[in-house]
Amino acid sequence: MFGASGFTGSLCVDFLVERYSQNPDKMSFRWAIAGRNRSALERTLNNSLTQYAPAEHITALKSKIDIIIADSNNVDQLKQMVRNGRSIVTTAGPFDKYGTNLVALCAAYGTHLSDITGESDWVRKMIDNYELQAKKSGAILTSHAGHDCIPWELACFNAAELLGKMNQKVVKFEAFDRINGNISGGTLATIIHSLQDRTKYNAKLGFDPLSSHFGKKSPHELKLVNQNFVTYDKAVDAYVGPFVMAAVMGNCVRRSCSINQYSSASTKATYHEKYVYNSIWTAIPNFLGLIALASGLFIPGVPDLLSRLLPPGTGPSRADQMAGYLLVQVIATGDKGGKTESWCYIPRDPGYYYTARMLVETGLVPILNKNQLSTLPNYSAEDKGIGGYWTPAAGTGPLIQTRLEDIGIQFQTRVFKKA
Repeated sequence: MFGASGFTGSLCVDFLVERYSQNPDKMSFRWAIAGRNRSALERTLNNSLTQYAPAEHITALKSKIDIIIADSNNVDQLKQMVRNGRSIVTTAGPFDKYGTNLVALCAAYGTHLSDITGESDWVRKMIDNYELQAKKSGAILTSHAGHDCIPWELACFNAAELLGKMNQKVVKFEAFDRINGNISGGTLATIIHSLQDRTKYNAKLGFDPLSSHFGKKSPHELKLVNQNFVTYDKAVDAYVGPFVMAAVMGNCVRRSCSINQYSSASTKATYHEKYVYNSIWTAIPNFLGLIALASGLFIPGVPDLLSRLLPPGTGPSRADQMAGYLLVQVIATGDKGGKTESWCYIPRDPGYYYTARMLVETGLVPILNKNQLSTLPNYSAEDKGIGGYWTPAAGTGPLIQTRLEDIGIQFQTRVFKKA
């Protein structure tokens, strides 16, 4: 668990203790926490063990859970961690700033890696530079393995799969978001970093890496449609507006489409995501607030002020996390007129409480579900593995979903309209 002393990282440690480390004699896998500050890591582990482990087992558990000192910019420290681990999960962002060395080493040494990035531009660089190396080494590298973007990813995957059983390809995804959650200092820092000095990445591939599959351009394309204003949508009988992370979700689904072949090679599908409001009276002030925030991030001094008000390492309280939820509804339209509907429901805060859980479960798939990897759609019989740089749905998605259902996340899919 790399970045364990951060806000989301500490939630990952809580979950690992609470679910997988209650008895030191019955742990199904060994795990460690990692970061650059030993005292912060020790404090995080002690807090988690005190809160979530049986008192009689705390001392024995401390001897089972290692503490690894590794700095994102210290390649020698990272190399030792990567070579001694089988699967790493990381919350150390912004990933464009702190994540690249770890990806490079995992791709080289065949160590599995999962992250929670929402940085599409950084993912483009990682695909371009490390996908083929990961395929060769057998490393399963999975980005977007949290709130960005597992719920939307798996809902689209399930809707497209059901359409496929109706002998139809996707021509349109419509995603409707209902959410209650708050932002953390780490997320704010990532947003600010991503907006600063942003330049278009010139891929070595010669085209957008999100449309690639092992170095070749996929003909199965998906275009993002922006929701720019508040409108009334008959499909959900409600007012809808833009969602701040829609482009990230759309790019992730776009990548999955290029690999999983949701669309036909002759027709470009579309992805249109919308935030669902309770009424027009909540829609208008929230929409105006979103515009004000987006505009303010480009005003000199405002990002620094926001960072001081919400610094990295801080986030929603436990009470706020318990009150949070996410309901994602995806309606997929097929090329013969059929429609499927898929839902993902998360009963607590999706951005941090359940993001930690989604990340850990994603990282455990290559370990605890190793014998089931051959059942995955993109498993390579020739390579005897599923090494590569994946989105959740294009990589180990079906196995991730099974693990997430075991921890309370609900999925449902049905035929909405026959052709």
